[in-house]
Amino acid sequence: MWALYFLSVADPLQKDETYKQVQPKYKKYKQEDKMKTFTLKRDKSNSVLSELRTNGISQQDFLDEYPAREVHPKAVPMAITKAHVVKQKPLLYRDEKGIFLDSTYFNSMKSISVSKLQSGSSFILGQLKAEIEWETLVRFLIESDIICTYIHIESSMVVKMVSKKRAEVSGSHIYFTNEKNESPFSFVIEQDHTNNIYCFGK
Repeated sequence: MWALYFLSVADPLQKDETYKQVQPKYKKYKQEDKMKTFTLKRDKSNSVLSELRTNGISQQDFLDEYPAREVHPKAVPMAITKAHVVKQKPLLYRDEKGIFLDSTYFNSMKSISVSKLQSGSSFILGQLKAEIEWETLVRFLIESDIICTYIHIESSMVVKMVSKKRAEVSGSHIYFTNEKNESPFSFVIEQDHTNNIYCFGK
């Protein structure tokens, strides 16, 4: 009798598939939830500044501000940031007046150089007018040189997508004085609930 009772209790547990079904779903969720990390490189020969000069637009130095205007038929997407699109449309253009952001998504944006981002400092880049996917925005801000990560030659960095509205960036840039120099940098990009975009020195 005891043997039969034991089998009658144990048998349903052996046939129960609930645990086997739930366990893979739990593992998959944890894997997808991991922080995304990627690398970026920037250099002076593949920049907004060099593209403007190549196309006959006089620009002596990095831009202090990126104006926002309505995109018109004669506007040309900037090649350096053409890959970063929203609804299949680029975010940065040029025309006979110079460079400009698509005013559908941006107000004018101020630029910042990593050379000015000291530890503890903060800087407001500007405000979005419409939602942009966070990774697309982070890549765009760096590759458009709105956040300029190099001074003379080039830079390389690791970007960690800490959350849906925060990214941490660390790397270094190379410049020359009498000799070659390499200087490290570290900063944070954040978007707040009012769609303001901040850059913080670390």
